[in-house]
Amino acid sequence: MAVSGNLLTYLANGNKPDVSDVIDLISFTETPCLSLWPKETVSNTTKQWYDYALTAASASNAILEGADASTASNLTRTVRSNVTQILEKVIQVSRTQRKIAKYGNIGDELSWQQTAKLQELAKDLDITLMQGTYSAGSSVAARTMRGAEAAISTLATSASGASLTETLFRESLLKAIWDNGGRSDKTVYCNSFQKNKIDGFTGVSNVRVNISPVSNIVTLPYNIGMYASSYGNVRVMLTPHASAAVVSAIQNGTFKVGVFDSFQPNTLGKSGDSDKVQIVGEYTLVHRMEVFAGKLTTLATS
Repeated sequence: MAVSGNLLTYLANGNKPDVSDVIDLISFTETPCLSLWPKETVSNTTKQWYDYALTAASASNAILEGADASTASNLTRTVRSNVTQILEKVIQVSRTQRKIAKYGNIGDELSWQQTAKLQELAKDLDITLMQGTYSAGSSVAARTMRGAEAAISTLATSASGASLTETLFRESLLKAIWDNGGRSDKTVYCNSFQKNKIDGFTGVSNVRVNISPVSNIVTLPYNIGMYASSYGNVRVMLTPHASAAVVSAIQNGTFKVGVFDSFQPNTLGKSGDSDKVQIVGEYTLVHRMEVFAGKLTTLATS
């Protein structure tokens, strides 16, 4: 029955609200490419580098005793390149908003916005390093860098809509890279759906990694972080920025973040009763030794 004669909270005005001073960040902040890949300074909007390949080993390299020198077979170098991409975020905060009291121990609104926008820029850069599409740019079109998935072209295998299997992963990705000269340890980049497929590999029960102390061995039946294969140890990196239908494997240390200009805030000229800041940076992907990387494309995503 209804309560009568009492002043209830439902009827009262002026009650102080209970507002938390903790402001929760509800977006992911993971940036595996930006965090894991080495950094390299670049000094031009076009970054160039060279690579070369040795002639295949020959078991028939023999000449007659006393014979003249054979015809020269010099190696050639191939030029590779990428362009820098300018990324920005702009903040504009009124004078009043900067001074007004706020929940969450925010303090100066402009400073808080700058910190948050830097996190957004890191995410934008990370997904561009993975999924970026190359464009040389012009006076009317922005330069855009080639990302890792687009950079890997030599060893690209289409699954034609098939689901990721351990055989496909091991034979068409890891073995293909090894056969092409990629002998060092690698990192595989995939989204959550493909990571679940890898976690379900039937050969997982035989995966082992050494942990400290070295004498101990641990099995990894689920949530694989390391896949030990005949073709090298492979770290499996779950990333929100891998394309849904693509799994990439990159030899560690070969793909680098090219830094032309690090993110920095620039205070713009005042045009009224507010402060405006542009945070801008310029980066590229230096995809060295692309032949030692591989990818599976058009995988099933459901």
